[in-house]
Amino acid sequence: MSGVRPTLVGRVVSVKMQKTINVAVERYRRHPILQKVYRKTRKFLAHDPNEEAKFGDTVKIQLSRPHSKRKKFELLQVVRRAPTEAESPASASDSTAASSSPQ
Repeated sequence: MSGVRPTLVGRVVSVKMQKTINVAVERYRRHPILQKVYRKTRKFLAHDPNEEAKFGDTVKIQLSRPHSKRKKFELLQVVRRAPTEAESPASASDSTAASSSPQ
């Protein structure tokens, strides 16, 4: 046996617990008869010891020893950060338009 642990990539949907994140992993399946491609989503609890993942981030998780009854994954890395309100271009253009309007 090679000893390679499975890794999954998903989106953080909840950070309401201490040192725990809820990650939704989407997989695409093809129906065996209809041949239609459909999406299946499954949620996993993952251990985040430094609480570095935020809501909406895309993260990579890896199978590890059980931390609790449902928490069997741990955070490997944050692949992509979710855009914050300060970084979004829509809010920046609204604030400049409001400040440049004549009074």
